[in-house]
Amino acid sequence: MDNSLLSAGDKLRTSRDSFVELMMFPDLYLRVDGESEVLFEQLSNETIAFRVLRGSAILDVARFDRKELPEILIRGSSTSAIVAEDGNYRINTRLAGDDIIVRKGKLLVQERSISACRIISNGNTSECDRKITDNFDIWSQHRGEGQHFNGTAMA
Repeated sequence: MDNSLLSAGDKLRTSRDSFVELMMFPDLYLRVDGESEVLFEQLSNETIAFRVLRGSAILDVARFDRKELPEILIRGSSTSAIVAEDGNYRINTRLAGDDIIVRKGKLLVQERSISACRIISNGNTSECDRKITDNFDIWSQHRGEGQHFNGTAMA
């Protein structure tokens, strides 16, 4: 549905072999992989908070200005972080746990600053692989081409 309004407490579920893109604010996109579920915990001018209950989602932030945007909180089943700057952040939730991948940008996790290219999983951080290999990442990277926003940079 185009131009639908979401409210706190709403869930978004995707079917197999589908992708969804939501424009939360100009230059702030949430993309959801197939067979995923996202809960929108808070949607206000002060805070945007969402939790990936299963599957994967990518938050792509082309321009981040703390004075203009609300606090943005991203969560998996056990890991949560606050967006601190422009970037590309992937949240994966599976039965074995979850992780947040900082491909570009910076997140705050328990008052620690985590920069690219890092994986946050169960309170631990490790290096990430810069190589994009799955269809969801490839689709997300190429969204918006020919528009003002092309996935990771301004055109």
